[in-house]
This record gives sequence, C-alpha cells and structure tokens, in this order.
Amino acid sequence: MSDSRFKNADNFSHHAYAIVGSTELVKSSLLSELENNWKISIKGNPDVSINVYDTLRIDDARELTAKQKNKSFSDNRKIFIIEANSIAVEAQNALLKAFEEPAENTHFFLIGNATKNLIPTLLSRVNKINFFVDMTDKDNASAFLTASTAKR
Repeated sequence: MSDSRFKNADNFSHHAYAIVGSTELVKSSLLSELENNWKISIKGNPDVSINVYDTLRIDDARELTAKQKNKSFSDNRKIFIIEANSIAVEAQNALLKAFEEPAENTHFFLIGNATKNLIPTLLSRVNKINFFVDMTDKDNASAFLTASTAKR
C-alpha cells in the first residue's frame, strides 16, 4: 500500500528528492514504497545504493556522482538513498551536476537532518517532500501514543 505522504511526489517522476521528517520513518516508508509500488527489489540489488553518512563530504559526493553515471545492471532505475546528518557545502556543490543532468532513470533521495541546510542552488534542483506525522489525525495520534519510545 502506498504511503499517502508520497502522493505529491508525482510518482517519483523527478530525479531528486529531499525528504524532511523522521529519518527512520522516512527510510522505512521510502523502502516500502520502492518495493511495493515501484516493484524494485531492495536487498541484493546493485542498482539500489543506500548511503549513510554523519557528514557527506566532497569525496563522498564525487563517488556518488561517478556511480550514477554507470549503466544500471538491470536496465532499469538506479536509486541512490543518501542519509546524512549534514552535507558539506563543497559536497553539495559537487552534487549539483548530477542533480542537474542525472543519468537516465536515476533517482536521488536525500533524507536526514541535512535536508534542512541545503544550499539554495541544490535545493532548487530537488522536489521537497514534507514527511511529518500529522498529530491532528486521531489514528496517527493514537498510534503514536501507544508506540514504544523507540518507535515514537
């Protein structure tokens, strides 16, 4: 089932997204969305790259940019999930070219605290999705209150 918070993502027709919200919730929902609605197998798929950084540095950005230029193994979509607490300004500048002119069927998903501090030129190249839980929704509020502390 599709997560309704992705409903404004144009079925992921864009090539780059900055998803703002709880990193754990975003990542879980994004992976579910990719598997269930895009029919992309996550585990063992060389075309799905999940990258976790405390700080994404320029060398990391250059490596991601180089990888996105490679042909996909399945002649299908290439997915880059970038989870970072922060992204160095130099790294953001290095990502600009990939976000301006990505390889065909390549999608980037930026998640984590870093999405809050993107430079304007990079921010202008991503589709931003707010992924906050609406606590005015009775079902969500109830689920939140009954969840374990770790899940909250």
